[in-house]
Amino acid sequence: MKKQGATGLLAVAAVIFVACLGGCYLGIGLSRSHSDGVATASGGLTHEQFHQALGLSAKQEKALLPLEAKSNEREMKLRDDLNAANAELAEVLIAERSYSPKVERSVEKIHKAMAELQKATLEHLFEMEKVLTPEQYDQLLKLAGESLPHSH
Repeated sequence: MKKQGATGLLAVAAVIFVACLGGCYLGIGLSRSHSDGVATASGGLTHEQFHQALGLSAKQEKALLPLEAKSNEREMKLRDDLNAANAELAEVLIAERSYSPKVERSVEKIHKAMAELQKATLEHLFEMEKVLTPEQYDQLLKLAGESLPHSH
């Protein structure tokens, strides 16, 4: 029976891990990587490549800087919250050894953190409209929409 309990716990942990990973991947897929050349889940485009695909002018790039800074700061805080929620779940899994109310509450915290990260990403996306031309904004939404099915 102990072996079945351990196997069940590992299965629950694996499902939770995969769900968290999938949610994070989606949030990251919509969010931007910094202009460091690292590909995001957004169809393999970096933040810099998104800007290039939109054909941003130097004036637009400059106008986006404060929006990007604010968004990056918020995203870092939300990622810290998500990491803390994941760390809490790891501790609770070890302590509880079953799918208990404490495990469920920890999973809820992770889901809330993932949702906040995704909302922040979308808010930033929509905030960019005031800097972009209507054509560029349409293109941005199209690129973001195309990335969602590939964000696993």
